[in-house]
Amino acid sequence: MSVLVGSGIATAYSLKAASGQDALVDWPVGSALHEPLARPRMLVFMHPECSCSRATLGELNVLLSNSPDLVDTDIVFSTPLSDVEQSSLWSAATRLSGVRVSADTGAQARLFKASTSGEVLLYSSKGLLLFQGGITASRGQRGDNRGRQVIERLIRQGDSTLHSRPVFGCPLFDGPEASHER
Repeated sequence: MSVLVGSGIATAYSLKAASGQDALVDWPVGSALHEPLARPRMLVFMHPECSCSRATLGELNVLLSNSPDLVDTDIVFSTPLSDVEQSSLWSAATRLSGVRVSADTGAQARLFKASTSGEVLLYSSKGLLLFQGGITASRGQRGDNRGRQVIERLIRQGDSTLHSRPVFGCPLFDGPEASHER
């Protein structure tokens, strides 16, 4: 019986999305990140100690492989840690083709209103938000999912409708409820 209860709790946790806030609809003035120009810009915010984000990197790799040269991508590690470049997630992110990886104290995530590791924002070439959410089906789970499908469609076909999906990851900022799975 306790095995079933434990399994149920683990399943419920893996399917519980983070509660975030609405991202900025327009590209924010004063951002240190490059504004979109000729093509859409995708921002992926991560915490270097969130084990859930490894699946996000895997899905991002698939997305970029399916849509080469159609989107500019930034992975932003939001953390006060000075040794973020030593994390295994940072190393995995830098191996992705065609992405810019940067460390930030959290100012950019706060400016864009991102609050969860693995949160993806896709802006049009005109700087309008097209997508906010996650690209995994649940915590730490890789595989075909609606978030990745929506972004691929937006990148290939365009659309001006804002789309959102749940984000499954750890909080970017430490607080009373924050717990990073190490």
